Amino acid sequence: MNEKITSYESLMEEQQRLKEKLEIQKLQIKNDVLELKQELRPVIKVASFLGKMAIPDASNNSAVQAGAGLTIEWILKKVLRSSNPILGLIIPALVKNYSSHYISKAAPFIQKLKNRILPKKASAILE
Repeated sequence: MNEKITSYESLMEEQQRLKEKLEIQKLQIKNDVLELKQELRPVIKVASFLGKMAIPDASNNSAVQAGAGLTIEWILKKVLRSSNPILGLIIPALVKNYSSHYISKAAPFIQKLKNRILPKKASAILE
C-alpha cells in the first residue's frame, strides 16, 4: 500500500490486508516445503541406505548381532574367495553394517519364537 495511513480505519484496513497477505505467504511456504520433500524423497532414501551401509546399528542385541555378523562374514568370504581381495574385505563389512539395522528388529521375533518352541523349563536351563 502506497497511501499514507491517516485514520484509524485505514490503519485497521492495512492491518487486515497484511494479515491476509501473511496467511497467503504461509500457505505458499507450506506448499513449497511439501513439494521440496516430494522431490528430495529419492535422495533421502539413497542417503538412508548409504548411511546403513556405513554405520552399524549399536543396539543391545550384541549376541545376535555378533552371531549374524560372523555368519555373514564367513559366507561372503567363501563366496568372494576367488574375487578381488579388496572386495573380500569391503563387501562383508558393508553387508554386516547394513544387516545390523534389521537384526536388531528381528531379535524380539527370535526371542518370541524361542519361547514358543522351547518349553519354559528348557528355556530356563539355557539362560
